[in-house]
Amino acid sequence: MEKPGLPGFFISVISLPVLFQRIFVLSPVCVEFIMLLLDQWAEHHILDAQRKGEFDSLPGEGAPLVLDDDSFIPAELRAAWRLLKNAGCLPPQLQQRKDAIELNELLRSINQGHPDYQAVRKKLTLLELKLQQAGVNTDFLHGDYADRLLQEIEKE
Repeated sequence: MEKPGLPGFFISVISLPVLFQRIFVLSPVCVEFIMLLLDQWAEHHILDAQRKGEFDSLPGEGAPLVLDDDSFIPAELRAAWRLLKNAGCLPPQLQQRKDAIELNELLRSINQGHPDYQAVRKKLTLLELKLQQAGVNTDFLHGDYADRLLQEIEKE
């Protein structure tokens, strides 16, 4: 059974599992050739779907794409960075900042007499010290940050 867009000999000689197994031992020219074939195969199917109208009336049709600016990330790390980002992973300092905000909100929502209040307060204090040692400003944890920011904006 021949797949559209790929020559019959390609499918019959090399199955996809063997293809991926061999990618790591093939010369760069062979890998480039295989990628070219896969690119042509994908492009063929996309154009075919466009001709059939399978992309018509999709949500967001005609709206501009929102693309992330990943130009500050080295090209060889972009795929891994995007994968981690899409999985919800954050760099350690940002994760600590997010955790500190969550702990601060939790601390504000519970009474000082609550049995967990002191434990949460200690965790927040430790996290705040870690952030300060890493050079991160922790004014965002103290409620006056937003007020001061609004005051500065109103002055201008």
